[in-house]
Amino acid sequence: MINKKNDVKVKDVMIDDIIIAPETQHRANHSQAHIANLIESISEGDNLTPITIIESNEMNIGEEKYYLVDGYHRLEAHILSGIDEIKAKIINVGNKDLAIELSLSANAEHAPALPRNADDLKKACTNCCEFLHRKNKNSSKIPDEYISINTQNVADIVHCSYNVAQNQVVDFNNNNRSIRNRKIYGDLKGEIKISEIAEKYGLSEQMIRKIKKDKEGEDRYEKKRPSGWSRSRRGSLVNSKNGTNTHGKISNLKHIDRHSYADDLAERDIINYLINLRMFDGANSDVNKTNMYIYGGQVDIIGTYELVEVKKFGTRANIFQAIGQIITYSLRYPNKQKVIACLWHDDIGQFLKYDILKKLDIKLLIINSDGTNKYMV
Repeated sequence: MINKKNDVKVKDVMIDDIIIAPETQHRANHSQAHIANLIESISEGDNLTPITIIESNEMNIGEEKYYLVDGYHRLEAHILSGIDEIKAKIINVGNKDLAIELSLSANAEHAPALPRNADDLKKACTNCCEFLHRKNKNSSKIPDEYISINTQNVADIVHCSYNVAQNQVVDFNNNNRSIRNRKIYGDLKGEIKISEIAEKYGLSEQMIRKIKKDKEGEDRYEKKRPSGWSRSRRGSLVNSKNGTNTHGKISNLKHIDRHSYADDLAERDIINYLINLRMFDGANSDVNKTNMYIYGGQVDIIGTYELVEVKKFGTRANIFQAIGQIITYSLRYPNKQKVIACLWHDDIGQFLKYDILKKLDIKLLIINSDGTNKYMV
């Protein structure tokens, strides 16, 4: 339960003691202009509204630690101004899950200073779905892979309209339903009785038969398709540290062979794929990933030796955007190799022709549809 207003503490807190968990950040993009305005206000001696935090009760992260709930731009402005402390409102004591729950509606009150846009709401709703799924799965008898999220619950938590939440909830539930159906089909192939499977998943026998029919149709279609990322295969993998080839079974990338999928879903798959293959030593090993938020942006992968920006396809627009992002991030990590990772696109030829990336000391990692990864620069 959230503390009552008269129980809220406001005090100066050391910035190094504040944890910025990625799951509490629901802006699609942080505003550099807003941060610049806040820095100017700080330099003029203005008192900014205190940020909102909760005091952590998790012993594994140490004493006197806090989770940021609201106020990323104000916190970043203080950091860039070289200030070690920030005035903060401590509204509760709890763990990271509590911070996530409280943060989901935090930006709703920011208008007109920095109102949430459509992308912010989309990200907040998606994050809310993931949070509710993780929170509820332990108390449900239904397998974890399919716990349906209620649209109105998401709208209430995020403080947005039902229609705004609906698209994200439908996508999330459909994805979980697909995972569940694949597991059901696996049970069917294992010759488990339909009645037992229906009871296991809380579905009717008629629904189980329909899932079987649909999945068999998908399998027939897949067999006719050229090989692609939709199936695992063996391929030549390039070790990012020494450039040698190794061989291993490549894990599925669910989205990148489907051009209609949103870039953020495809890019999330690529990030997980590269991390799972251990392409970069120490990739995102920081549990709290506090340092992944840099100058209003989020680094996709931070390795021991590399900074990696991931794009779905290497289009001209995507590469130019990635160049700006990775150069900005390198200001904080000047000794790490800058890397852009993406799927092949014909636009990449222009960058190779004029050595643009080479001149900027940026490596380009191409992920091919035949299962090979190759540094082009």
